[in-house]
Amino acid sequence: MNRRLSYILLLSLLLTACISAPPETPPFALLKAEEQMSTGTWAFAENDYVTASTHFQHALADYSALDYVKGMVPAHLNLAETALALHSLKAAQKHLDVVADLIQRERLSDLLPRLNLLQATLAIRQQNYDKALALLETLLLEIEGQHHCPSNLHLSAMSNRTLLAFMYTPQQAATQLRRFEFALLLCLNARPRPQHGTLAAFRGRLERFKAQLALQQHDVQSAHQALNKALLHYRRALYRPGLAATLTEWAKLLMQQQNWSEADNRLERAITIRLHMQDAKGTTQNLALWIQVKKMLKQKQAVKELEKWQALLQEKSDDVWLHLREAKKTKIHTP
Repeated sequence: MNRRLSYILLLSLLLTACISAPPETPPFALLKAEEQMSTGTWAFAENDYVTASTHFQHALADYSALDYVKGMVPAHLNLAETALALHSLKAAQKHLDVVADLIQRERLSDLLPRLNLLQATLAIRQQNYDKALALLETLLLEIEGQHHCPSNLHLSAMSNRTLLAFMYTPQQAATQLRRFEFALLLCLNARPRPQHGTLAAFRGRLERFKAQLALQQHDVQSAHQALNKALLHYRRALYRPGLAATLTEWAKLLMQQQNWSEADNRLERAITIRLHMQDAKGTTQNLALWIQVKKMLKQKQAVKELEKWQALLQEKSDDVWLHLREAKKTKIHTP
């Protein structure tokens, strides 16, 4: 009887423990969010920013449902970076504000450098150059005096600092360009050759800066050479935004030289890339340039077709990119 009573008491304790203890979080709850983050990261690397944003939003929702701050912060950062790629400055600001609050509240100081970099990028886009400069200087102080290969984050900060010099303090542009170039040389010497592909996009950006500096010095030939090198580096990196930007800058230079046929070639290639990325702002800007070129080439029918593209783009319908890509497959009439 005593043994039976002991069994009953033990069973009661076990049942009580099962009822009162919170259920262990199923691993798939986090795995689901992490899978969304991984898929979004892959899409971002492919420059498919619309798809990336969708997956990062799903990941954020899954992390938020678990109140998992260590996942929520990277998801917000990824969404901010994707918003910047899509030229959605308000959305980027919203996510970065949330991250700043979470980092301070949860003391996640290890994520502060990435926050500062994205805030600096946003500040440049907003033409808040003093704020951008302060944020970038804070980041670059972390590697001041060092003579080894910086991290990709710090290379991005140096690239932004060089861009800021061209835009805000042109007298410092050459100095900042040399610092950026020196850092890249350190990385090329330090990293194994198979890893040089990851540096190709930075090298492409460096060559675009060199082209810009050459134009400031009225050295058009060097500018052409630098833009050609930039294109080669971006091709190696398979980096569509860099390819489109280089082709656009090259087209503008060719337009200044009234080389309309070559400008026509660069703009057609740039727009093909921007349509793939669903880059509304870039496509709109390139279309305006392309119409100018077609007018100079006296291709009236082509102008009419491109103006139809402009009208399609302004509609902002869900299937606008499908329509534009289909239109692009049909060769533009040249007469």
